[in-house]
Amino acid sequence: METLEDLNNRLTSLQFSLDTISEDDIHRVAYLGNYGGDLVARFHLTGSVEDLEEAIQVLEIAVKLPTENNQYRACSLLNYGNALRCRFEHQRLHQGDLTMAVDALDQAVELIGEGQLEQPMYLNALACALITQFDLDEDIDNLNKAISITARAVQLGSKHPGQAMFFSNLGSGLQERFKRLGSMSDLDEAIEAKRQAIGLTPANHPNRGDYLNNLGMG
Repeated sequence: METLEDLNNRLTSLQFSLDTISEDDIHRVAYLGNYGGDLVARFHLTGSVEDLEEAIQVLEIAVKLPTENNQYRACSLLNYGNALRCRFEHQRLHQGDLTMAVDALDQAVELIGEGQLEQPMYLNALACALITQFDLDEDIDNLNKAISITARAVQLGSKHPGQAMFFSNLGSGLQERFKRLGSMSDLDEAIEAKRQAIGLTPANHPNRGDYLNNLGMG
């Protein structure tokens, strides 16, 4: 697991790079995207709202910078969408944050393209934003989209380190749909997905307890 010290060291290094490269450097969008992403990661560790707000400001700049590198653009959009979703979930103040998050993550998925190792992570991020949207508006179409996208992440993520998380999220989405529509096949698939998540997670992993609890709620 990444430590606070790791994040602080990387942020210091990225800040140095941003201070030393020119404004029109072709890699500037990548440095800004990574800097914003690491600020979001530090927010998750410390709860610092200042980090989250700075991340959004930095990433707003990153996604507007011109670049012909789709990987740079996709990463910035991914981190921007995740940051906006985090702010909405943390504050529950501006629904526009969530709308912009879904839009940014949808663009990121389009840009990352097929066959990229990180494609499942991008799909999972979009699905999480759609689940949050569903929690807000209870539009079953958003839940259906989230489940389909997470299933795609599971399908593509057999070699991705986040595969257990993808299975867990798929199980949660299917269980929520079971609650709404009562389909036993959704419940059966939810339980199986949650079991897969546990099976992929080592006994000493910090997320294992959450996955076990998730299964117990099935």
